[in-house]
Amino acid sequence: MSAASTSGHASHCVIYTDGGARGNPGPAAAGAVIIADDGSVTAEISEY
Repeated sequence: MSAASTSGHASHCVIYTDGGARGNPGPAAAGAVIIADDGSVTAEISEY
C-alpha cells in the first residue's frame, strides 16, 4: 500500500473508509481518504 503525505498538521480531520469482499474467502478491497479540516485531501490509500 502507498499513501501520499504532506507536511504540516491539521487540528481535525475526517477519515472515510470502505471495504468489501466477495465470498469467504474471496477477493477483497479496501480504501480510505483522510480530509483535513480545511477540506484538502491529506492522504488516499486503496488495496485490492
